Amino acid sequence: MRPYPPTRPSVAASPADDVPNGLLTTRSLVTLARRPWAVLAARAAAALALGAALPLALAPLHLLPALFLAFGGLLLLLERTPTVWGALALGWLFGLSSFAVGLSWITEAFAVDAERFGALALPALLGLAACLALFPAAGVAAARAAIRGDEARCGGAGLLAALAAGWTAAEWLRGVLLTGFPWNLVGTVWGFADAPLQAVSVIGPYGLGLLTVAVAAAPALALGRRRWWLPLAASAAGIALLWGFGLLRLAAPLPSDLLDVRLR
Repeated sequence: MRPYPPTRPSVAASPADDVPNGLLTTRSLVTLARRPWAVLAARAAAALALGAALPLALAPLHLLPALFLAFGGLLLLLERTPTVWGALALGWLFGLSSFAVGLSWITEAFAVDAERFGALALPALLGLAACLALFPAAGVAAARAAIRGDEARCGGAGLLAALAAGWTAAEWLRGVLLTGFPWNLVGTVWGFADAPLQAVSVIGPYGLGLLTVAVAAAPALALGRRRWWLPLAASAAGIALLWGFGLLRLAAPLPSDLLDVRLR
């Protein structure tokens, strides 16, 4: 009678068990992607990529699709970030890449004497971007804190309004604290045309930024919702209102000259 070969103790399956000839299968990739560290890494990478896209919508390129991509993606990531600390990290990563790209021109100053100061260009850029990123971090965290626990009552529209308000408040603080550094305000994305800039005469540059963030992030709310057309219509209406007011103001006659004006 032949003895049976000794049995091995059973071991729980791991993603590596699905690797034939060193290649990951679809099942193992899905398993890895669902792990907490993989989710956090993916969200961090997405925040960095979205932040880097935002300066493309500003001068001199004025690529408006990048504006909708950046703030729409930021809103979707914020929806999936339940904690204030997570929102703080999300806003900081978004701001870090945004300022690193938008302020990359400062590295040219180190090229004047590249042999002595060239090595300091990248640390200076990243250090400045890391400090300025604290402002959007605070704005995004404030948006999460304002709507935390009220998603069922406020819905996506509430988080959208909180994000627009938090971002605008952060821009205002960045423009006044420590002598101010109001560089690349989001309202300047309309600098390629005169009409949308006319709203500054009524709501100021920060009010224009508030409206810009709202209309840029609103289309993201159409994803996965029954009334998908409502966010798209709201965004289109905001842009139409912005341009319509500007065209009317530009078509109005110029005010007459004021006489007997004295300057002291």
